[in-house]
Amino acid sequence: MKRFLALAIAVSAVSAHAVSDRAIYDIMYLPKVNTKYGITELGMQDRDIKGEGSTRDVDIKGWGVKQDIGFALTEKLTVNLHMEYLNAEIDQEGGSSFDQEGVTDPVASGRFRLMDEDLKLDLIGSLLMSIADGKIKTDNTGIISDMNNLQGGNAVSVGAQVGQQKENLQWAFLAQYKRNFEREYDIDNEDVKYKSNNDFFFRADLLNKLAEKSFLRSHVSTNFEERLDNKTSGYSDLFTPKTVYKLGTQYQHLCSSDLLLRGGVEYAIENSNNGQFGSDRAWTFSVGANYQF
Repeated sequence: MKRFLALAIAVSAVSAHAVSDRAIYDIMYLPKVNTKYGITELGMQDRDIKGEGSTRDVDIKGWGVKQDIGFALTEKLTVNLHMEYLNAEIDQEGGSSFDQEGVTDPVASGRFRLMDEDLKLDLIGSLLMSIADGKIKTDNTGIISDMNNLQGGNAVSVGAQVGQQKENLQWAFLAQYKRNFEREYDIDNEDVKYKSNNDFFFRADLLNKLAEKSFLRSHVSTNFEERLDNKTSGYSDLFTPKTVYKLGTQYQHLCSSDLLLRGGVEYAIENSNNGQFGSDRAWTFSVGANYQF
């Protein structure tokens, strides 16, 4: 009985220590129970797409706002709602330009801490809730000339993140699978339905402590998206398979235990098999704040 009590006390002490060590700058952020939190980010993007053959080059400049609000239901479980607003000007060389703007579909997600020791393991799940059909317009060459920011259908994703937190260094690796259900787009005033497809997402993060309140967080990620087939005619030239690689870093400053300010840059390369475009490169500069109360 004494041994059992000693073991129980030891386990409780380890759990309490793990909870007390949680910080707003953690890669695998998991706040204490009943904590409310938010994440706000403003980004500016400059994207350059090179056309192949007779296809015109495309230059995209825009900005966007990302907003998360969340709540810690228990010491191991948090729920989160994510929304974005995007506004971009798409300029086709030698041709017309158009704006792409509007909100994205909201995403509700949850994070559960399965293991909280020297090595941490979280299970993550999310639901993208479609609020309306996607809308696309094309010009007389078949190139997109107008569109909104909606997916046109629901999606679910499941994944896991594993990592480790030391005094001056943190790392984490995330693997996620996303199932996009059937979608519906209004293309040139005609309703077009698309079959389900899959995304596979991988990301690695590294956080270095530079000083007592200064951090440098870097990441690299890869997203594989399957082609999207039209339900009636099969393969679609508008939604070809693509792979997106991203590399980024940001400086973070801890103003208090409940407020983190940050700013950074990210470089992205997108490869697709549509035969119309060659290189696709983008720079994104962002500033943001993480806060809890």
